[in-house]
Amino acid sequence: CTSSATRMTPGCAENGSETLALTSVSTVRAVVAMNLGLACLFVPTPLSFVLAYPFGQTSYSAAAFLFAFTHNALALTGTWVIIRFLLKQRPDTYGLAGPVLPLRWAPTAIIVPAVCIGLITLATPGEWLVPEVYWERSEVVNMALRVLYFPVVDVVIFHGLMYTLMKTWLSPWWAATFTGTVFATAHLFLSSYGYRFTFSWTPSGTVQVILTSTALATFLAAVVELTGSVWNTAWCHVVWRLVLALTYMDTVQGDNILFSYVITDDNRLLTGHDGRFGDSLLTVPVLIACAGLLMWLARRRRARPQEVMTLD
Repeated sequence: CTSSATRMTPGCAENGSETLALTSVSTVRAVVAMNLGLACLFVPTPLSFVLAYPFGQTSYSAAAFLFAFTHNALALTGTWVIIRFLLKQRPDTYGLAGPVLPLRWAPTAIIVPAVCIGLITLATPGEWLVPEVYWERSEVVNMALRVLYFPVVDVVIFHGLMYTLMKTWLSPWWAATFTGTVFATAHLFLSSYGYRFTFSWTPSGTVQVILTSTALATFLAAVVELTGSVWNTAWCHVVWRLVLALTYMDTVQGDNILFSYVITDDNRLLTGHDGRFGDSLLTVPVLIACAGLLMWLARRRRARPQEVMTLD
């Protein structure tokens, strides 16, 4: 974990040069930047839809990918402009130096959702089924967009821009919690665009989704804290949503789902809403525990050079 005048990472928030760089941003400018970052999440949606709509008359796939590409480009470009011209800092200060994916993060991203699913199967007796799957082109396109596109925009805005700015005022844990709460609240509104899997709009369901989404965002922030790279977080989010798209847990077998877990007595608190394990309350302790471990490792990594300097 290093820091210099030319390259600084959020994973080293207590290094002197990065602290100076981040605290040089005024409170007003930081608040404006975070609000503009949220605008980059919402505003491109209608603009991209207007651009892609004419193509939908002839090819749904072409329109969907055009919508995704346009929204992605506008959101990421907007975030880059905010960092470079409003905050007057380098993108690598916000974990955007370039894709970095150490091999150890590949199994980590798979293990976390696997543990969540394992706990649900232990708490709710049922049977795994592998049905015959006949995916149409439109279904494949929708899955690709959910899995590969939206998570990248999420992590750049929330865990690159917002989380890094929040750490100038709060500890990593509180910054991650705040970022997670905003992340969860924003996704309640984005669900109307088909941004995430739908859920029942009930008071208990809404609270449940906020809790689980906040826990997920806290875990993703911890990945940034340890690795200093938003792209590692994007990988974890992509895998999470891929597993979410391929599994279904309900009292009936899912249609065109690769893995269905059919249970006899449904409990939405344990299985999540609409058969998606990501909203199960059992995922909360798993994600928080993983976040705590990563935060602890990050703190040890930052403290190690200081200990060496003391000994010298």
